[in-house]
Amino acid sequence: MPQRVLAPRSIADVIAEVRLAGADLEVPGRAEEVVAAMEAEAAALRQRRPPRPARVYLEWWPRPMFTPGAACFSNNLIDLAGGVNVFADRPGASLEITPAELVAADPDICFVSWCGVAIDKLDPDNLIHRPGLEALRAARAGRVVKLDERYSGRPGPHMLEAARIMARAIASL
Repeated sequence: MPQRVLAPRSIADVIAEVRLAGADLEVPGRAEEVVAAMEAEAAALRQRRPPRPARVYLEWWPRPMFTPGAACFSNNLIDLAGGVNVFADRPGASLEITPAELVAADPDICFVSWCGVAIDKLDPDNLIHRPGLEALRAARAGRVVKLDERYSGRPGPHMLEAARIMARAIASL
């Protein structure tokens, strides 16, 4: 049986790979339905972005602290949601950062989406009360939001759910 390894790095890659998988599985019509839904959702999110993007921190792990860098698909999601990743200028897909670096970046809003941790186990207070992070504007304002890693941690058709969740939180700023 033929095998194919898919490694999308952006929403455009996911769309292309949905089409590829649809062709491989001989269900191109179903693939086009998924693509159309993704494209419509992305367009709707783009229309609702605020005039000034929110500065966003997305935390993948708390200790040591890991976050997406420039080469990560998460930047697409943050952009669609109306934000900009505060570490998007740093090379790499995944970055280890220090509390001091996060304080210097001072995001408007933080999302916790820890790898392999169920959403009901995520605790925004872990970031809000972490030593050294009390100075964060987002922590002081209680703008730390749980984000289900099932949507934000893997590029695929469901990744736009992460963008929807982030967009709702950003719209409330």
